[in-house]
Amino acid sequence: MKKKDSITQSAFIMQEGIQLDFAVEYFPSVSKKIVTSRSAADLESNVERNVLEGRYVDFLSEHPDYRQLVTYVPNKTIPIYNWFKFKEGFSRQLVINLAAKFGLQNGAIVYDPFVGSGTTLLACKELGLAAIGIDMLPAAVFVSQAKIADWPNRDILLEAVQKLFAIPFKTPNSTLPQIRIISLAFPAEVQEEIMFFKEQIDSFERPIRDFLLLGLLSILESVSLTSKDGQFLRLVDKPIPSVRDALQAMLLSMISDLSAMRALTAKAKGKASVLLGDARDLCLPANLHGNVDAVITSPPYLNR
Repeated sequence: MKKKDSITQSAFIMQEGIQLDFAVEYFPSVSKKIVTSRSAADLESNVERNVLEGRYVDFLSEHPDYRQLVTYVPNKTIPIYNWFKFKEGFSRQLVINLAAKFGLQNGAIVYDPFVGSGTTLLACKELGLAAIGIDMLPAAVFVSQAKIADWPNRDILLEAVQKLFAIPFKTPNSTLPQIRIISLAFPAEVQEEIMFFKEQIDSFERPIRDFLLLGLLSILESVSLTSKDGQFLRLVDKPIPSVRDALQAMLLSMISDLSAMRALTAKAKGKASVLLGDARDLCLPANLHGNVDAVITSPPYLNR
């Protein structure tokens, strides 16, 4: 699979979840095995968890006051942090609080081995810290790179957006992957619009292309027949905006956000980078071994 396609597909994975009742309906043989083995697996998992907690109890501390900060909700109204809404993420304020708690000073190095949508990296850059993150999802790496990038000036981006929307619609040459959940989430005409804009965006040079593509990825949920339901997305029948209208609004909002963020980071000299990799492979660059001052992250876990 080409890199661009893997970015699009893993972006969909980041934004969608399938409840067990959906799995039972469409994958009954697999689901029965999941249900029958759940009790034994939960028991074994609880035993292992208790062993681990006992081993590291002296290093653990509880902070009920962080309850709202460990969710993505506070980021929804913050420029750039709210690009590509990632419900499993945590807040900018959590990173700021932890940096202060750890006493991190300018130039300190922060590591996020499960970078997600890049909140740790962006906040550290804002604070004047050095930060590096890794993730195994191409979409996570792409989104994070876009958030921490030093973009061209506003006029260049506005010109690109105007050029993109001056192109009349035509039937695209490619299609989205033929996966059942995609067909259920996106009506055929919406899929055509998405791929039309994807093909047009691919004709732009980087970094403009990346900026436009991030805008397209960020509206996938809003132009789909899905709605958030706890940690999942549920299929619903609802009116959805045209891809053209949603994308144009998103890109103009992103350009406005860059101006606001530049005002916040005018004096900051933080540097941030992100790499594609698997944390289980301990793929931290060799020059950082022994030099990381703090780890701020949220590892993936199963709640059900």
